Amino acid sequence: ETIELGGKRRLREQVADLTVSAAEAQFEDTMRRGLAEVKRLYFDALLARYNVEVANENRQTFEQLLQFNLARFQEGAIPEGDLIKVRLERMKFDSAVRQTELNLRQATIRLLEKLGESTYARQAVAGDLNFRLVNLNLDSLRQLALNERPDVRAAAREIDAANERLALERARA
Repeated sequence: ETIELGGKRRLREQVADLTVSAAEAQFEDTMRRGLAEVKRLYFDALLARYNVEVANENRQTFEQLLQFNLARFQEGAIPEGDLIKVRLERMKFDSAVRQTELNLRQATIRLLEKLGESTYARQAVAGDLNFRLVNLNLDSLRQLALNERPDVRAAAREIDAANERLALERARA
């Protein structure tokens, strides 16, 4: 039988248990970060979809303005130079619409890439931007972070494991 003095066996077991516990908390934090990244990419894609809708609405409104100015030009109320300026501005709106569509496509691809999709076929992003008010009390947010965040729990477990390793080394000495 092995005879150990100073409670070294118990200390080794505690160090091992705390090391496993810290690794589990780190894994949980990695999962939390991955999920947060997917959520961020989803909301980026959703926002890009809304931007496309707004750009299309703006383009339609500007198209109506162009038709109005064309009618005014045909009646002789405005010079041709003003009509040309309005047509040039419409080209800017067309460019803005194409840019927002490109941004939507890029955001969707980034989201699909993060989800592990290998095909980037054109897919629509479903959902709505719904916001709710949250409590922004600093003390309650700090307490929530201390209780809920896995990275904080992992750090606390690392500290406990380090203290137990220190106690084990003292017992070995």
